[in-house]
Order: sequence, then C-alpha cells, then structure tokens
Amino acid sequence: MILNGTLPTFIYLYIPNDHTGSIQAPNANQFTNTALEEVADGDVALGMVVQHIMQSPIYYEYDTDSGSALFATYDDAQSSLDHIHPHRTPMIVISPFAKPGYIATRHYSTASIVKTEELLMGLPPNNLGDLLATDLRDMFQSNYNGITAGQIQFEPKVQYKPTEEGKRVWALASQLDSSAPDRDSRRLGALARLSATADDLHNAAEKANRLGTPEYKKQQEVVYQDALEVVNTAVARDSDD
Repeated sequence: MILNGTLPTFIYLYIPNDHTGSIQAPNANQFTNTALEEVADGDVALGMVVQHIMQSPIYYEYDTDSGSALFATYDDAQSSLDHIHPHRTPMIVISPFAKPGYIATRHYSTASIVKTEELLMGLPPNNLGDLLATDLRDMFQSNYNGITAGQIQFEPKVQYKPTEEGKRVWALASQLDSSAPDRDSRRLGALARLSATADDLHNAAEKANRLGTPEYKKQQEVVYQDALEVVNTAVARDSDD
C-alpha cells in the first residue's frame, strides 16, 4: 500500500484468538492447547504487527517530524475479572510521540480511543459517547521519543507451556459455545482461570517434588470437578455485556 500510494489514514485490525475457546486464526507454527496459549499467541501477533509498522517508513518521518499512533486493547474483559472491576482491560499506545514507559492514571473507556483517533484525524465525534469521553492526550509528548524497532525485545514464539492437567481442564471448552466472540465468555473465562490454576498447581508440585503425592492428585481433582461444574452450569448473562 505504501508503494502504491493507497495506504489509508486509519486501519482497524482484529486479532481474534484472544477471545479463546476456538482458534479463529490458526497458526501453523504453534499449537494452542489452552486459553493462556491462545492469549499468548495473540500477544505474539501483536508484536509482529508493531514490529512491522515500526520498521516501515510510516512509523516516523524525520523530514516532517510526524508519525503513526497504534492503540491496542481488548474489546472487553472476556469475563476474566481482575482485582479492581470486571470491566477493566489493558490498553497500550505505541507511537514515536508516546511517553516512554508512562503509566496513565486517568479514567478511560473504549470511547477514549475513538475520541483520540478522531482528534488526530480532524474528525467530529460520532455521538455523545466519544464527545464526552476523556481523550488520551496525557499519554503523548510533543517531541519524538527516539525509540526504534531495534530497541524493542520481541520473542516471536509463544513462551507459555501448559501442563497436561491444564490441557485436560481446557479440553472441556469444546462443550461450550465458541461459535462467535462473547457467545459463552463467562464460562470460557471460568475455564481459563481453572486451567491456569491446574498449571500453577503442577508447576508448584513439580518444584517441590510432590507430583505423585495423594494430596497433589486431590488438589487437581478438585480443580477438574470445579471445571465440570462450570460446564454443567447453564449459560448466564456475561459480566462484560
């Protein structure tokens, strides 16, 4: 598109595997057997995108002192609750004018990203949501930050290694509705957490050399029974609706 002069001002890119449950974008080089592997696969994909754009001439133009801005976030929390609120989700800004290592503390919403994009492109708001949203200007600075693609450490392979117990729990996800994003995200989120718990139990037991103990096996069985209970529970209204 750069060579043909057809590069648009705005691009929306969807990386689907982070929704977990089924592989919508199969990766021939990586088998994603658990939810955390699927999320990690999405992280690798994001890294590939960022690396590609940072290495392209559109990322920063020295002659005009102008450049690009990438806004990366999840479309929702996928019912994976954190310690603050079920609607919290990460957001990252990548830009030659982003404040390096800056952790923002203002209250944002998804509409904050839309509003900032509109301000950058000189567009009016779509509705009251983006009109009244807090923009992301505090995450930017007026001068080039000097960060280049060569300074970014990027691992192009999924590093997360699931255990057999974790894969056993996540295999139950095949019984849930993953035909489209958010169809069954509450139960998928619960299974994802239980699968991670099984991995954590395994790794801790392996480190303590007690994988074969009755206590460890009982802990894993409790986790699996909890997972079965999740699958046998009726589909409920998602926390992120």
